[in-house]
Amino acid sequence: MTRTRILPVAAVLVALALTGCSSEAADPPAAAPTTGPPSASASPSPTASGPDSYAVRACKRVADAIDAAGDGLDELAAAAYEAQQSSEQKIARAGVLLDEQVKLAEAAQGASDEAVMEAGATAGALKFTGTCAEVGLVN
Repeated sequence: MTRTRILPVAAVLVALALTGCSSEAADPPAAAPTTGPPSASASPSPTASGPDSYAVRACKRVADAIDAAGDGLDELAAAAYEAQQSSEQKIARAGVLLDEQVKLAEAAQGASDEAVMEAGATAGALKFTGTCAEVGLVN
């Protein structure tokens, strides 16, 4: 039964990776039309200069969950949600991946593969922390 759940999740992760690559290629043409109205381009520039509060809170929550002893799935789920609200694309994408790992771990609670899924969530948290470091939020 775990193989039945893992294969669709793997397919979703591959699809996210592929659409993430294609959306980066689509971003430059989408930015060209928005440069026309000067007032619209003036408002996003202050938020683009640094990470938003969602990204900062998500990175702090994940770091705290990794450092905490005990069950941190609730904290990781909250961090994944905040990360997905971020305007920083790398953080938002990492939040989606972390959310998937947390959901798998939550679904496996009480099952024979619970420890494996929780380890996957922890690995996802560590990858998320790496993304936070890439963006400059963690040393």
